[in-house]
Amino acid sequence: MSAFSPGQRIHDRFTLRELIGRGGMSEVWRATDGVLGRPVAVKALDSSLAADPTLWQATLREARAIARIAHPNVAQVHDYGEVPTPSGHVPYLVMEYVEGVTLAERLRSGPLPPAEAATIAAQVAAGLAEAHRLGVVHRDVKPGNIMLTPAGVKILDFGIATLAHGPDSDGGRLIGTPTYAAPERMQRGGATTPAGDVYSLGVVLYEMLAGRPPRAYADWQQALATPTADVAPIDRPGVPPKLAALTMACLSADPNRRPAASALAGSLSASTTAAGAIPGTYAAGVARPAPASPPTMVAALPPEPARRSRLLPAFLITGGALAILLAIMLIYSFSDRSPKGPPQGAGTPTTATTSAGGPSPSPSTEESKAPGDLLDEIAAVVESAGLPNNRARDLNRRIDDIREKLDEEPEEAGGKVDDLRKKVTDFAEDGQLDTATAERLITLIDQLANSL
Repeated sequence: MSAFSPGQRIHDRFTLRELIGRGGMSEVWRATDGVLGRPVAVKALDSSLAADPTLWQATLREARAIARIAHPNVAQVHDYGEVPTPSGHVPYLVMEYVEGVTLAERLRSGPLPPAEAATIAAQVAAGLAEAHRLGVVHRDVKPGNIMLTPAGVKILDFGIATLAHGPDSDGGRLIGTPTYAAPERMQRGGATTPAGDVYSLGVVLYEMLAGRPPRAYADWQQALATPTADVAPIDRPGVPPKLAALTMACLSADPNRRPAASALAGSLSASTTAAGAIPGTYAAGVARPAPASPPTMVAALPPEPARRSRLLPAFLITGGALAILLAIMLIYSFSDRSPKGPPQGAGTPTTATTSAGGPSPSPSTEESKAPGDLLDEIAAVVESAGLPNNRARDLNRRIDDIREKLDEEPEEAGGKVDDLRKKVTDFAEDGQLDTATAERLITLIDQLANSL
């Protein structure tokens, strides 16, 4: 039974008007903001699930994640609250109310024209690029979480988002939609990376072009039990070969060969311009989850006593409405050969401003740094962080361990870098590091890992 009803006023501000959607774990209401006089969407965790601390944390994590992402292709969150009920408190989000239809609903009519598919994918890639720049990985990119509006595309539902390079399972469980999950997510012990979101977007783009995803799974158990096979090429007349090639690059089994979301946005935008596609203008309707879209699924992983599973804190995500960092677009522009993307975050980035139609590039450069220089920067940030002496000594010892491994056993340095990242995360979670300092350290540590 729902904890909400029409006419109910919550937070002494938001009046619920009508239930406009219900998913596997949440319900969405159209509401009115009594202070600002605007329509909003109230997304609440199903009251029957509110006692689950993992799902409760997912609601708060979604609020924190989206609050840091200011981008026209990401639905914004305005507020977070909790409604008391006889059985406990139910968390809810107050979000931007967007009118339109989900991509899942649009796909019921069959595959999309290639230019329209590229336009939608470009805008999704642009929104993901901004999330990735801030260290957020969505983990559930699928047609049901992509809203098509008259003003452009909106990415919905960051409820299972997490920090880049954190563990991919939550408490030993895989969360997401297996049909759109990257193959590395089927393996134990993998870290969450932006490349996984790019793969998911590749599945979505494939489905828009072919009318079906490259493979479909009923649940995580079936996905884990099915050997990963090569993706069949898109077999549909009229799909430009270079667009098909870019789609297949996103679906590479090797995460390091997929294009970064920023580069993908640029390449897809270039393709829509070349094809004469109009900006994203879609049929208006009511913002609601797509009933036909596969629900977010949870599967328990086999126990692994030696492994400690940990969910990285979402409050490390910081930033604001800054320009999207793009990797070199020309690498992924539709050349005659199949694109081969560098590792996520690698390459010389360019800067761009974004609109609902996609990014417009303007050149910028950033000099790559040697591991030793990055370690010096990390040490300088630690020195200025104001940590207690024992905490500072702990981090400095780990920095010295990395230097030693680089000199004597370079192949083992990566493990030491991971240890340093985890320790910084622990200190931030315990309140020993402020958010800005923690973000700076994580950024430098990630650059160090990419430089090895």
